[in-house]
Amino acid sequence: MADPATYRPAPGSIPTDPGVYRFRDEHGRVIYVGKAKSLRSRLSSYFRDIGALHPRTSRMVRTGASVEWTVVSTEVEALQLEYSRIKEYDPRFNVKYRDDKSYPYLAVTMGEEYPRARVLRGAKRKGTRYFGPYTHARAIRETPGPAPEGLPRTHLQRRGLQARRAVGASLPPRLHRQVLGALRGSGQRAGAPRAGPGAL
Repeated sequence: MADPATYRPAPGSIPTDPGVYRFRDEHGRVIYVGKAKSLRSRLSSYFRDIGALHPRTSRMVRTGASVEWTVVSTEVEALQLEYSRIKEYDPRFNVKYRDDKSYPYLAVTMGEEYPRARVLRGAKRKGTRYFGPYTHARAIRETPGPAPEGLPRTHLQRRGLQARRAVGASLPPRLHRQVLGALRGSGQRAGAPRAGPGAL
């Protein structure tokens, strides 16, 4: 095992921005992926007092030989990037995020007269359009998404209010547009308010 002091980054070299970090072993394999609101604060905590860390975390730091990071703009972006990196590398010290069924999806009930947007986990249901997966339900409410093409902004604004009421949700505008694009593509429309169990 490497001496953590040999690869500890200088505190001033670590940005204070949110981001995702990766520990690698002596063979260059990614052994752990994590996210942080402040990369400097989080990474410094691993090296400050290794003896005070949880035994599994201490073993991870001692197994590591290098650490690297990627800066992102928001915590939600960090959540999403963490998820994709864990799926990509399958790090040995990450004990969660291995089963997609545990992740929340934004599900739009296309089979209903007045479709609803809900946060769902588990097996996918027939007649439902899924967006995701996301690492946390909060990411569904905050993450940006592409707007469907060809829909005028004023029309989006009018239908946006209807859709918010119809799904009983407070979705961010861009994700809203994504949902509206799904409805538009199916020939359905947002209608009367209808919120149900599990609505956002």
